[in-house]
Amino acid sequence: MPAGDWAQKGLSIYGYSFSEGINTKDEETTQEELVETPEEEKHSTEKDETVNVLEVKELSKSEFEPELEVEANDFELPDSTQLSDEVYDLAPDDLKPLLSFFKDENKDIVLLSCLTSLSSIFPNVSVIHRNDLYYPNLYLLVIGKAASGKGNILVGKKIIRDLLEEFKTKNPDFHIAGNISSSKMIQRLAGSGESGNLIIETEADTISQNFKSEWGNFSSILRTSFHHEEANIDRVGLKEKLSQNPKLSLAIAGTPLQLIPLIGTPENGLYSRIMFYNIKKSGWIDDDENETYDAQEEEIARLNKLFLDLSSSVNSIARRMKLSRVQKKLLNDNLKKAYEYLVEAGLESEDTVKRMGAILVRIFTIYTILEIKDELTEDKSEFDCSENAFNFGLSLFPYLLKSSIESANVFQHSQRKSKTSLNDTQKQILEALPASFISKEGVEIVTEKLRCSVSTVNKTHSVLKDKGFLRKEGFSYEKVKTTTS
Repeated sequence: MPAGDWAQKGLSIYGYSFSEGINTKDEETTQEELVETPEEEKHSTEKDETVNVLEVKELSKSEFEPELEVEANDFELPDSTQLSDEVYDLAPDDLKPLLSFFKDENKDIVLLSCLTSLSSIFPNVSVIHRNDLYYPNLYLLVIGKAASGKGNILVGKKIIRDLLEEFKTKNPDFHIAGNISSSKMIQRLAGSGESGNLIIETEADTISQNFKSEWGNFSSILRTSFHHEEANIDRVGLKEKLSQNPKLSLAIAGTPLQLIPLIGTPENGLYSRIMFYNIKKSGWIDDDENETYDAQEEEIARLNKLFLDLSSSVNSIARRMKLSRVQKKLLNDNLKKAYEYLVEAGLESEDTVKRMGAILVRIFTIYTILEIKDELTEDKSEFDCSENAFNFGLSLFPYLLKSSIESANVFQHSQRKSKTSLNDTQKQILEALPASFISKEGVEIVTEKLRCSVSTVNKTHSVLKDKGFLRKEGFSYEKVKTTTS
């Protein structure tokens, strides 16, 4: 609402209105004539006047100070995580032609992966949110079954492939592959410095396996890098030091079980720093009769040229995007309403809302750069967040929050399942064991039936006990359940 309208509405409560710049009250009331009151009548009416003054004060209090109505919380989570048409109507114009080649959840993944890739190519642009400095870098994690469309996350990489080739000569540490050791990754982050880094991987277990033994280190790196904070990691005989201002963008796709070793649990601080997308429609997709490969490649080539030139021009100087006071208030109001909604609903994602602001201002920054790219001259070190960028980010916000909440449920379910599931060898050993047995007897029975090693059987006894399939008392075991999930 324009400032003038706010003022008009506010003053109207008290009976005032605007007229030619002059405030008037009860203009219809005519001025009373001044009549001289005789001296003896003044004293007789003094008491009545006092009463009238008190009545006027009470009237004024009730009329001029109305009770403030508490604004209702109108925030709602969408019914689905799939992005609405409204989001795509507000999407960056530069990306709309590419997005038109995709449908449903595949389209959502392409949009989010493109934003994440673009978040890595503007390391000289910053924004302040809640008195902290942020760069555009985003984390994206796509969860889905095998052959569910997770591979569309690579479209984001395709639109900057020419830029990646150029970066190889200037900053060979920029792009980090998934099949890299923990130690080497730390070196890459430190070597890239202010230029930042990008990881895009479609098989999360590639990363999970490499970092499995050092998960704590990797999680710590991602948490501190999200806030561009220096991270020191002490290892046996070696102390590694990251860049003082790491700028890491991350896009990973995988199944829930692949991602558990990487992310840990929803309660972990890393979880709330990530944009999640959970693929649900993983059924059969009919072949499109219209061959669009060549057209897609042509559009991808156009975007490559655009972003190659744009990255060079935008990063020529340090720049900062600024939100207006109205935008800051609207952002805060939206986040606060979402927070209160989750608390009231008993949903344990309040920390995600608190960090969602830092994610949204990064999206605002990326979008605004695309929209005003022709205005970012060499002398423009500051620029305002565009209204289109702001509206797009706010339209995306409920869906990101919905995806985060549902992904947390997927993780928790998968963790419970992994704790009670057995591999094929463990299942065969469980089936071969009698209802009750002594340890040595069980080993002899299984090794005779399955020709397993004694070591394998003993280890499996421990696994079966830990997962609740066997109960042990002294040297004796008893089957608790014989079915596996």
